[in-house]
Amino acid sequence: MRVPLALLIITLLLAFSFAATASTEGVSYLRHCSGTLCIYYTIEDSRLLEETRSILERAAEEIAHDLQLVPRDTLRVIIVPTRESFRDYLRGHMPEWTQAFAVPATSTMMVRSPRWDRPESSYSQSLVHELLHLLLHQRLGNRELPRWLDEGLAIFYSEHEQYEKRSRISRALATGSLIPLQEIDEVLNFHRDRAQLAYEQSYSAVRYLLATYDIEALRAILDGYAAGESSDAILMRATGSTMSGFEEEWRGHLEKTEKWLWLSEVDELIWLALPLLFLIVVLLVRRRNRRQLREWESARQLGEGDVLRLPAEGEGGYETPWVAPHLMPRRDEEDDEEEPPEGEPGGEDGIRS
Repeated sequence: MRVPLALLIITLLLAFSFAATASTEGVSYLRHCSGTLCIYYTIEDSRLLEETRSILERAAEEIAHDLQLVPRDTLRVIIVPTRESFRDYLRGHMPEWTQAFAVPATSTMMVRSPRWDRPESSYSQSLVHELLHLLLHQRLGNRELPRWLDEGLAIFYSEHEQYEKRSRISRALATGSLIPLQEIDEVLNFHRDRAQLAYEQSYSAVRYLLATYDIEALRAILDGYAAGESSDAILMRATGSTMSGFEEEWRGHLEKTEKWLWLSEVDELIWLALPLLFLIVVLLVRRRNRRQLREWESARQLGEGDVLRLPAEGEGGYETPWVAPHLMPRRDEEDDEEEPPEGEPGGEDGIRS
């Protein structure tokens, strides 16, 4: 990640401080230089020295082979020992989501120590990512690459596995929210999610460029920007399209290959939703059971003189719970012959025939 001018001034002062005293803001750094590489670290991070040097030397060899970029000045690597120190460097100049950054004008990168930050695999990725930025700047001098190309190449060579999923791009395609490549120049002003989409798009565009036009086209593009040519002229010579034409090609490729990738997340969402659906069903069943129990309790509390009133015509329901009718008890056959009521023939007071 590149940084603005304000942080450049701070880092220049920091570089002079390192050269003179190898300490800053109460943090004492040790320094190890080998060839064009100088590593600044604290005693707590001594174990990272050999690993850091090895990672950067291997990456520099690969980048030199592919892009013909070689270090022209000393490269400085500062392994920041604490979260507080890193925040001091960022404060007011870089977004909070920054993981590592490079100040190309001073050939300096700052990376978080994996002691307090992330696994060492991510540490390796940060080192290579910022190395690519520094080498590109040394090749181009005061000229700059478009941010999408700069960041896309850094991600490509640092092998960030998280960008292989391409889920953000797929969702952006489905919702029509892809970021125009030229707007990625403002990535430092983006919130975290939009910045992640910008980086994923940058990597995707560079990967498409390499897959379609190969490394020779990429070298021609870098030569063109180093010579100060316009983006349209550079892309026309390297790919046969202007910048807008190349972007249209790339978007067309995404439409064919990645637009529906977001559907692969549906299965995961379903499995995540199943426990929630089960909980909802349980709560609904419990609620229904409690309501039924209340109705039964209300029915049992009716006294002998209480009457269940049927709803009048037009009313929506009963005032008391509905109670299922019981079957009338079966009578014996001899009870079928009705005894005449008193005062009637055959009754106690009547005349029997």
